[in-house]
Order: sequence, then structure tokens, then C-alpha cells
Amino acid sequence: DAMGGPTAGTRGWEQLAADVDHARAAAGATWIATDRYAMTGTLGFQLRHSGTPVVALSERIRYINLPEPSPALLRSPGLYVTLDRNDNSAGLKQFFTSVEPLGTIRRAPRGCELGIYAIYRISGPVSPGVSWDSISRKLTPSTSPTK
Repeated sequence: DAMGGPTAGTRGWEQLAADVDHARAAAGATWIATDRYAMTGTLGFQLRHSGTPVVALSERIRYINLPEPSPALLRSPGLYVTLDRNDNSAGLKQFFTSVEPLGTIRRAPRGCELGIYAIYRISGPVSPGVSWDSISRKLTPSTSPTK
């Protein structure tokens, strides 16, 4: 069967999550950062048994009923994962002293490319005042219905 069509969005996530977690470990990162609700949920679900925190950097209001991620995570290296066309790594430089590009990971089940994801190692908050809330306020699009 063809890989396109209405179910294409459901394919290839398990391998993508494994590739992301491998990249995280290789980069010495302790957590994974995302900038989209769907990516956060998908990676969080796929990596739920790994013990690796997956944290949304934008639209934190969507997670109001979950415990706030530990502030200590911000002081340890993370791996930022984003669909390449949504890449906001430049915006992260106002919060982290190091935003290092590590390349891309492809979501391509059975050879059908469904997405290219840019990955970055992020570390070193620029000040003690950097918090999940301060990052979310700056990175959440003003057109978001949850802002």
C-alpha cells in the first residue's frame, strides 16, 4: 500500500523516537525539548518507559494539569527536536548559552519520507531567571488559541 494518504501521520514514530533517544544519549543530554504539542505527545508516549523527560517549550498552558518539569532540567543539557520547517533554534539562543546543531533525523517508514527533524544540543541557561514559564511566554505564537 502507498505510504501517503490520511494515515501517513501515524507512521514511523516509533523509529523516530528511538533515533531521537539515541541522539540524546550520544549528545549527553538528559531531556528532550520540543516546540509542538503533537511532537511532545508522540515522543512522550513512545519514550514513556525510557525515563527521559520530554518537555514542551511552548504552549505550557496545555500541560497545566501535569506537574511542572523540574527546574533542574534547565541546568542540564537537553536535545531540542523540531520539524525542520518549524525550526526555532534561533529563538532558543535568548535562553541557552549553547544551541549546537547536531544534524537531522528523518521519519521515513519503509523508505517513504514523511518528515525531516532538526536536532540541537541545548545547554547553559543564560541567567538564573530562565524558567519553563519564561521560555513558553516567548516561544508560544501569539496566534495560539492557548496564549
